Amino acid sequence: MLQLRVNVKRLNKRRQIPVHFPDRANIIGEVFEGFVFEGEEVEAVPNPDLGKWYKDRDGSFYWGGGLEKVITLRVQDIETTVEVRIDNVLFSKLQIDLIWRDGETGEMATVAVLDSGIALNCPDLTTAIGMGVNGGFTNASHRMKNFVVESASMDDDKGHGSHCAGLIASRNLRHAVGIAKGCRLYVGKITDLMHNPSIDSMLKGIRWAAGLESDSPTDIDIISMSCGSLLNIPDMRPTIDEALAKGKILVFSIGNRDPESLPSGGNFPALFNEVISVGAVDFDNQFERYSYQSPNLTIACPGTGIVSYWIGGNTRFETGTSQSAAVCAGVIALLVSKLKKQGETNIQKKIRDLLLTSTEKTIDGYTYRFLEPFKLYKSI
Repeated sequence: MLQLRVNVKRLNKRRQIPVHFPDRANIIGEVFEGFVFEGEEVEAVPNPDLGKWYKDRDGSFYWGGGLEKVITLRVQDIETTVEVRIDNVLFSKLQIDLIWRDGETGEMATVAVLDSGIALNCPDLTTAIGMGVNGGFTNASHRMKNFVVESASMDDDKGHGSHCAGLIASRNLRHAVGIAKGCRLYVGKITDLMHNPSIDSMLKGIRWAAGLESDSPTDIDIISMSCGSLLNIPDMRPTIDEALAKGKILVFSIGNRDPESLPSGGNFPALFNEVISVGAVDFDNQFERYSYQSPNLTIACPGTGIVSYWIGGNTRFETGTSQSAAVCAGVIALLVSKLKKQGETNIQKKIRDLLLTSTEKTIDGYTYRFLEPFKLYKSI
């Protein structure tokens, strides 16, 4: 039996595997994100187009697109600067290692992550924001800001922020999870374990990172955020327009959906024009059923079974468009750094134009672009 974890907000429990969706007659209950159980993959399914299915010990069935295998990494902790501690398939699939070999690690780029903070005991993350390895600040206070009124600390008690920040900017001294391992990192805390991100905290975080407030940093190139609203809240558009006018590159996830819901849709502000909206594919660039589809989707990036840091500096595999957006932001940081070295001026437009040249693929009538980092890197 496998250890399986639910990685979507809610997942239906069925008495038998459906032939098609929707199939409400067979639903006998539901489980929620984080629920762990023992199960095994069902080899013969009535409709392979619906993906993999798993059966628990009681004979109930679950759709595999809402599950992830629980894997415990046992990695020797050696105090050294050797980069590779885990075999990270993400780097080889996206050819990130080839970009590093060319000497580019994103050192000229600056990224702000708006999420649940970071693990403050994780040197690979704290050094990215300028904190000393032992917790002593070295000119780092202005590179973090807390927008959750009820939260007293920037420490991440949810894990999500550490995962996304790690994918973008981990220094890779302990575990190799970060794509732009040389970039500068800012962190805005807009959510925690007890509080979902509000529209107010999201917009305040964007305004701070975009240089629109008196205490804003002025050197941020990329703002990465993996939350939003299915509703187009009126206050959003003006803030997004102001951030874009400042030349900021906004990288937002389009959002996860229930596999039984309509595929078309997504979250705002990801759906706004000129924003880089990110959906999910697997490592073979097949569009994932948990990702929303939209004609406004800019690019799709790997989002399934992605390893990065978590609460307390541990590592964990996660799945979702949040991971896709963080991967995209890390790759963009590498491209921005190279463009800056070349003296490019309108970097925001250049990055968007580059992404729009990406290879297209059509599955079940939906056409999308998927990310090929090394190809884009060599084109500039």
